Amino acid sequence: MSAATTPEERLRELGIELPPPFADEANRVRALRSGNLVFMSGHGFSDLMVEIFGENGRHTRAAIGAAELYADIPVEIEATFEIAADFPGL
Repeated sequence: MSAATTPEERLRELGIELPPPFADEANRVRALRSGNLVFMSGHGFSDLMVEIFGENGRHTRAAIGAAELYADIPVEIEATFEIAADFPGL
């Protein structure tokens, strides 16, 4: 990992600008926090997580492909993260 100290700094260092996240819709939410765990769904992030977080970005995941998903996304990926109890947001 580089000298960047936050994920946001690492993204800037890599020249990556993330698009705005999809809005929560109907009965679905993008992320749900339960204690120190955050359950998320999205797509295309395995290599990016390692680029941003180094070895801490290595992970397991469940992914499905379907003929049609929301917003024409070709694959859905779900992940669970453990975060610090004082992590802001969510």
